[in-house]
Amino acid sequence: MQHARSNNDASGAVEFGTTVLTVNNRLARTIAAAHGQAMQARGHSAWQTPEVLPFSAFVMREWGLLQENQGSGHSGAHSSTDGSTAGSGLPRLLSAAQCQVLWQRAVRESAADGLLSLPAAISSARAARELLLRHQTSLNAAACHEQIDALAFLRWHARYEALLREGNWIDVAGATSALAAHVRAGSSPALPARIRMSGFELVTAQQQTLLDAYQSVGVDIRHDAPRQVTSELLRVEFSAPQDELQTMARWARALLDAGESGPIGIVLPDLETRLDAVEACFEDRLHPSPDVRMRPELSARIFNITLGRELLQMPVVASALASLQFLLPSVDSQCVGTVALSEYFADASAERTQRLALDLRLREAGVRTIRLGHLARVARAERAQSLSQRIVDVVELAPSPRARQSLAAHAQCFAQALNVLGWPAGRTLGSVEYQAVEALRAQLEALATMDSVSEPCGTAAALSMLQRLVAEAVFQPRTAPAPVQILGVLEAAGMRFSKLWIGAMDDSQWPPVETPNALLPSAFQREHAMPGA
Repeated sequence: MQHARSNNDASGAVEFGTTVLTVNNRLARTIAAAHGQAMQARGHSAWQTPEVLPFSAFVMREWGLLQENQGSGHSGAHSSTDGSTAGSGLPRLLSAAQCQVLWQRAVRESAADGLLSLPAAISSARAARELLLRHQTSLNAAACHEQIDALAFLRWHARYEALLREGNWIDVAGATSALAAHVRAGSSPALPARIRMSGFELVTAQQQTLLDAYQSVGVDIRHDAPRQVTSELLRVEFSAPQDELQTMARWARALLDAGESGPIGIVLPDLETRLDAVEACFEDRLHPSPDVRMRPELSARIFNITLGRELLQMPVVASALASLQFLLPSVDSQCVGTVALSEYFADASAERTQRLALDLRLREAGVRTIRLGHLARVARAERAQSLSQRIVDVVELAPSPRARQSLAAHAQCFAQALNVLGWPAGRTLGSVEYQAVEALRAQLEALATMDSVSEPCGTAAALSMLQRLVAEAVFQPRTAPAPVQILGVLEAAGMRFSKLWIGAMDDSQWPPVETPNALLPSAFQREHAMPGA
């Protein structure tokens, strides 16, 4: 079906009754903020929050509404990847973490494949499934042309879908296809007056099918049309990437000094690989005060970097995970040092000297691992009385080494252990640190929800699962609006700037090279015009 093009309200307001679907979280927050500013400009002191959310979040919400409407005890249908239905009861939507566990089960059952890297195989398999669903196609043995990797994927995928059917579950990729059938059947409990697509350069076949389903039941579908602007273009060459980086920072500084309010955009295709260097350069030029560089929350930030970091890189999170090793019979001395030197535990400031002496004593003795009872005694000998007692309390809390219990029970135990150790009570947290703490707690909650797709396990296995969840989590803290925005190419989709610098545009970065999926046959990917094919 043909969908209308929409020229946005120039003020930034979202029309009442409109659900705006965006290509990413960043654009959703920007549109919501622009709506608030428009309402204030019109003299409103209060207004209804507009519905602005990423496409995948919309699918998850709509599926949840379907579940609430039908109820788990009502007759329904299990939806396969093509949107057809079978069985009874609306499938329960799984989280990304729960799907990861199912993929592990599906792949591990094919032990004869001799995998070198289970995580890499699972990542490629998940991506391959999503590609098939986005392009609304399927792969069979004939199309594999006896390629070992492709045939292995067929076995893994068949087992994964069997596990979904057995548990009456569905993942987000499958729900996107299945939702269209429910919308056409009139099962959706509440329909928006209109859906506005924003920031999408390309709408996949799967997304288009869902939009067509909404349009077939009377929902007005619109796509944001790019706003026509007149601008001056200037091409500048540099002999080295660092020279360009320094010039970009000076350019942004000069614009701000001249009164430019922004947003000033800086888009870097290689931002992920140069994140630390970019941040250090702009900190030096835009935040010269040492206090602001060390503790950004002490001052309003002049620039924001929208690319997220691994949650595990946050010191407050790394110290918490290290401390959870105290639930095991023995602990690595490096983890002991992380906890002893961390400022995020109770009495860290009062016992700073004693805890430093504890870490130094273990290092000088060449200790690699130490049993917890012995560690408590050594801490007491170094007069780190609070830490010593807290270690004893954690040992009493820890399950038996041979005990196997649910992940929900493990998650509760982990939360109690952190509380016993006084995390994160060492000092007042800044905004970014507080958000990191909340993000870790969210991962503990995610761990607790995985019981339905996993079996009881020991503490070491549960800790490993939590560490994997945290390692895969991307942490992108919410910060106050800043006049300078530094983004990657994907994050810049749909954004508008008063001034824009697109950097690192050499032949090694642009056009970006897309890699085909390793588990799908190359000819098959070319036939279906998949990315990188």
